[in-house]
Amino acid sequence: MSKDSWLKAGSFSLLANIAQLGFNFLAFLVLVRILSQDDFGVWVLYLTLTSFAEMTRIGFVQNGFVKFYSASNDRERKEWISTAFVLSTLVGLVGALFLWGLSFVLADLWSADILTQIVPWYILYAFLFGSLKLTEFIQIAKQDFRGVFVANVLYGIFFLGGILYYWYFELNIALYRLIIFQSIAALVALVFILLYQTSYFQFGVFNRIFFWKLFHFGKYVFGTNFSSMLFNRMDVMMLGAFINPIAVSLYNVASRVNNYMEVPMNSLAQVIYPRIAERQKEGLIEVSKLYEKSVALLFLISMPIAIFVFLFAEPIIIILAGQEYLEATIVLKLLVLAGLIKPWGRLFGITLDAIGQPVLNFKMLIVSLLFNISLNATLIPIMGLEGAAVATLLAIWITIILGQFLLSKRLKINHFNIFRLMIEYIQSVTTILKIKLKPKSE
Repeated sequence: MSKDSWLKAGSFSLLANIAQLGFNFLAFLVLVRILSQDDFGVWVLYLTLTSFAEMTRIGFVQNGFVKFYSASNDRERKEWISTAFVLSTLVGLVGALFLWGLSFVLADLWSADILTQIVPWYILYAFLFGSLKLTEFIQIAKQDFRGVFVANVLYGIFFLGGILYYWYFELNIALYRLIIFQSIAALVALVFILLYQTSYFQFGVFNRIFFWKLFHFGKYVFGTNFSSMLFNRMDVMMLGAFINPIAVSLYNVASRVNNYMEVPMNSLAQVIYPRIAERQKEGLIEVSKLYEKSVALLFLISMPIAIFVFLFAEPIIIILAGQEYLEATIVLKLLVLAGLIKPWGRLFGITLDAIGQPVLNFKMLIVSLLFNISLNATLIPIMGLEGAAVATLLAIWITIILGQFLLSKRLKINHFNIFRLMIEYIQSVTTILKIKLKPKSE
């Protein structure tokens, strides 16, 4: 893929993520105003439950499918699509039924009886959304993110449109209707994708060998994703246990800003993963070179955002949440410092998956999770709110640095090359700007 093609793919990947986050944020702003506190709380619990189910599906299908599909011929690719569809549907159905059974226990635990009434609707949504996600995986493997972007926009418009209809006419909205809106939105986006590029979605015969290859590869990715989700939420859960919900609210504001900061990095990482999967056919030396270039690029993109947020953390918190959340400023700054090393960590995980070593990636996530739990348990009682942020910072830096040592033994990565590439990228941009800004001679 040429530099221009890579940049174009990365741009559409970034736009797709921005569209998804933007519509989710708008939906949140409306729902928090039209739902009662009880209903909104149940909706958040429902989304938390289903996010675990969707994370399971993505873990079992996405990375393995993109890796194997990218390295296959046309006939095998059709079989990979059919096999991935079967696995995705099966995992989605099992997950939905499991959540339905679990909802009866959680309804009593969370005093949310309505949970048992709305979770069954997820079965319909799980099938439609799972099919939509599979088309996204195919487009990721094809390095074509235009359809993903438009699908995210269509999904957001139809879901938000249903909510706004009830808000405009001041109607009471039952929670199950929100799931119907989600299902309609997923169906519209799915139909568009299938019509957008029909040549991408050609099915072959189901291949049992491919099925088990996907399953066994995906079980480690699933374990990694699950551990990552626990890692990202462990500080919040332990703050609630050690302090109180107010501390959780403060920390959540800082975390939300930090999550938006990582959108560009995560978008480009989607583009880089299939490139690494393809490059391994040329040998590990080529993978190492691509790794070095990718880390340099992600860091240079992340750094200006991190500097801006660190310098203007206080006004950002005030604009987002108000004066009463100013205590979250120091937490945001600590999380920004923690994120400086994330380009190395983000590429560490996807590179191990791409070269067929998801087990090591999973083990490193477990080590990171244990570090995080231990540090949170130690520092929160001593430092309070800031202790959770410091624990996250230390856990991220320690495990990513350890991971780089392990990865260097497999790929012979030269970290001096990464910083040299950063300087070259900066010089290239500076030269281009000088040429663009230089006044034309008369």
